[in-house]
Amino acid sequence: SGWRNHYPDGLIKKPYNPVIGETFACFWQSQGDKGVTEFFAEQVSHRPPVSAIFIKNAARRIKCGGQVWTRSQYKGNSALSIMDGFFSVELADVDEAYHMTMPTFSA
Repeated sequence: SGWRNHYPDGLIKKPYNPVIGETFACFWQSQGDKGVTEFFAEQVSHRPPVSAIFIKNAARRIKCGGQVWTRSQYKGNSALSIMDGFFSVELADVDEAYHMTMPTFSA
């Protein structure tokens, strides 16, 4: 997807509309010399829109990953944003793993 800060009408537009195979990767130095945290995401499906996410900090021995996709439902005077998928967190130092589902939002 293209990123442009300014358009002729002076409005800022949505910066990220991923297509299949598009990736986003970044890393940052954690505070207090706790290693480098790496983040990687990829759009793996367009319909339904599915994103895969992976995060790790090798120095802290932490890994996270998951998939997320959304569905919408309209119920009279309200709307639901249903986030399907999962997210896992692995903490190797304490030999623990947590597996979570995504929340549903209503408005």
